[in-house]
Amino acid sequence: MAVTVRGWMLPLIAILWCRPLIAAEEDRYESIILENGLELVLLPGRATPVVLLELVFRYGANVQVPGQNGWTQLHAQMLFRSQAESPSQFSYRERARDLGIEYSSLSQEEWTAVLISLANDSLAAGLEFLLGTVRQPLLDKAEIAQERAMLLERMDQLEAATEFQLRRAADHLLWGSSYRRQGRFSNRESLEAATVEQLRLLQMRYIIPNNALLIVAGDIDREEAVAQVEEIFGAWERGYDPFRTHPLPGYIHLLEDRDTVVVKPVASAEILLSWQGPGYLEDPKGVSAASVCAALLNLRAGRFQSRLVTNGPLLQATASYHPQRSIGPFTIRATALMENAQQAVALLQAEIDLLADPSYFSRRDYEHASAGLQVQVASWKDDIWIEVGQMAAGWALAGLDYVDSYADSLQAVTPADVRKCLSN
Repeated sequence: MAVTVRGWMLPLIAILWCRPLIAAEEDRYESIILENGLELVLLPGRATPVVLLELVFRYGANVQVPGQNGWTQLHAQMLFRSQAESPSQFSYRERARDLGIEYSSLSQEEWTAVLISLANDSLAAGLEFLLGTVRQPLLDKAEIAQERAMLLERMDQLEAATEFQLRRAADHLLWGSSYRRQGRFSNRESLEAATVEQLRLLQMRYIIPNNALLIVAGDIDREEAVAQVEEIFGAWERGYDPFRTHPLPGYIHLLEDRDTVVVKPVASAEILLSWQGPGYLEDPKGVSAASVCAALLNLRAGRFQSRLVTNGPLLQATASYHPQRSIGPFTIRATALMENAQQAVALLQAEIDLLADPSYFSRRDYEHASAGLQVQVASWKDDIWIEVGQMAAGWALAGLDYVDSYADSLQAVTPADVRKCLSN
C-alpha cells in the first residue's frame, strides 16, 4: 500500500505498517563543582534508608562515527563487567553483593549513565565502587566477546518485533547518514568490529570528571556526603574537553518528505509520522513549545483527538517529543483498522495541515495542556528514582539551570510559540 504525505513543521516521514524533564525546587538540591570539573548534586530524601548514586556523562550514540554503530552501548555494558579491584565478572558481582549494591547502566543518544543503590551507612564504599567502575574498567577481550554476544542476541529479539522494524525504518529515513548517532544499534558488522583498543579510546576521551555529573540522593548527611565525594572523587584527573578536541558534526537536515511501507502480517495498520524538531542549542524556547505541542495533541477532549479518534477512523493517536541538544525528534503515532488505513492516513495529514491555524487550539486547550504538564512534573518529585533520572537527563541536555527552569519554561509558552513550532 502506498502512502503519500505532505509537509508540516520540518519535512516528515510516514510509514504504514500492514524522559519533559523535572524542575527541582530551588532548595530541593545543592550543587557543587569540584576542582577537577566534576559537578556534584546533593538531593536529600529520607523516605527510606537508601542512597542512590548516579554518574552521567555527556556521551552517547551522538559521538559514533561511521562503523561504530552500537559501540557506546557496548562500552556502557562493559563498565559493570570487571575493574582493577575486582578483575573478573565473578569477583565484581561478589563485591557488589557484599556491599549490598544494585547497579545498572544506560546509554542514550546524548548521554550515558551508571546508577547504583545501597544502604545509607555504606556511602563511602559505594562511592569507591562507582569510581572504580567508571575509571578503571578492565575492558577484557574475553568479556567484551561475551557482552557482544549478549547484545547481538538482544538484537535478534528486537529485529523479530515488527514495532522495532517500523521505528528503525523511520529513523533511517529521518536521519539519513546520521542514523548511527541516533540509534544504539544499527548493524552487526560494526558491533562485531569493536576492539579493546577502540573501547579504551572512548573510555579515555569521554569518561572524565569534567564531562560528568554525580548525583548523590536519598538518606544522606550533607557534610558527610560532600567530604566523602571530595576525598574519593577529587583525585580523579581532569581530561581534555572532548568536544573541543573532537567537535561533533552537525546533522543533515531533512529537506524533503520521505515515506516507506513496512509490510508485516499484522491485524492493524500502524502510522508513524516523524519530524526533525527543535534542538536546545539553537532553539531553547522551541524545545518547550514542542513539549506543549505534544500535550495539546494528546488532549482527549481536544480537537485533534476528537476528530481523528473519538469521531474518526483512528483507534488511537499519540504525539511525543524527545528533546535533544541538536535536533529533537517529534513523532505522531497512530493505529487504524486495516480496511481504514488509506482513509486514516489522508485524514491525519489533512488535520496536521490545519494545526498552525490560530483558532485550532482554544484557550481551554492551552489551560488543560499546561495543567497536565505541571501535574506530570510535580509527580516526578514523588519518586526519587524518577527525580534523579530526570535531573541527569536535564543536565545532559542543557545543564542544571535548565532543570531548575523547566516547569516555568512550559508555563511561559504562548500560542504564538506553538504556532511558530507548528509552522517552521
